[in-house]
Amino acid sequence: MDSERRASGEKDGSESVTGSESESGMKRKPGISAARQKEMDREAAMEREKEEKKAAIRNKKQTQLDAKKKEEAVRAEAKRIADEEAAKKKAIEDEKNAGRNKALKDLEDQKKAKDAAAMELVVTKKDLEKERERRAALLKEKKSIQKNKYKAFAAGKMGEWEKLVKSNFGPSPDVAKFDIQKTFAGEELAKNLHQALYLVTREILHNSFTADLCAKYVKAFAPVYEKIYAEADVDAEICGKDEVLYGAAKIVANEMRSPSTKSLPVYAEDGSVSLSETVFDALYMERVVDEEHILSWYDDVDDETKGRQDVLIHLTAFIDWLKREDEEDEDDEDEEDGDE
Repeated sequence: MDSERRASGEKDGSESVTGSESESGMKRKPGISAARQKEMDREAAMEREKEEKKAAIRNKKQTQLDAKKKEEAVRAEAKRIADEEAAKKKAIEDEKNAGRNKALKDLEDQKKAKDAAAMELVVTKKDLEKERERRAALLKEKKSIQKNKYKAFAAGKMGEWEKLVKSNFGPSPDVAKFDIQKTFAGEELAKNLHQALYLVTREILHNSFTADLCAKYVKAFAPVYEKIYAEADVDAEICGKDEVLYGAAKIVANEMRSPSTKSLPVYAEDGSVSLSETVFDALYMERVVDEEHILSWYDDVDDETKGRQDVLIHLTAFIDWLKREDEEDEDDEDEEDGDE
């Protein structure tokens, strides 16, 4: 009976193993013993635990990585803010430095400008002194030459020049032949120029039998005057273009008076057209002289040319006209300036 019970019990036990669920809650597969199932459950539990540990490790690493990234982001943001602040401070400091440097440079420039101005003042004073000395020397030389301008010249060379002027006189003179440098080679031109110009002007006036002839000859010889001045290259303080006017006045007043009436030559019976006015007007119109030369000659109270007053009387209308022209030109310039 016991054996039957054991047999029955083993059979019941076997059936309970095959028919019950494992510890893991899963039904045992048919043919697997409880012990084997238990072993398998334990292995499955260990595998789950292992996976859970791995998952925990991964989660921990991810958490650490996230924390690290967050920390790096915080540090980067802090660095960015710090860099911005540093940049702002540097910009402010640079601006201050630039302001200081500009102020220093301005002070330095002002100092240099003052030094330069002081130096220029010194140089200017020296230059002014030198210019005063130069002008004084020129004035002294001018007075000496003016006093003897129709006397102190090289007579031999001047004779050659006079022959050249006479032989080449006409309505179409060969300008190239009037080579003052060649004629007066080796001589001081400043002491010969006055008389050389005088001889050219005299030849024109002595052949000006009518007002038209006078204007014609002045026009023909205008390039000759220009060539003489250009090649002579004498300081205008010594012998300027106005010298032609002094020579013309001297010739008209001293050499061309009427022997019987002692009056100056005129081209009209009523005296309305005079040689004086004709030649001055022609010289002006042909640009041999400018307005300033004529007015300078007219205002020269130191001119002691004999007969000057008679010439001035003949030129009164012409000078008045010239001054009106000058005033009108100034008014036109003022109007143009106003329009601008």
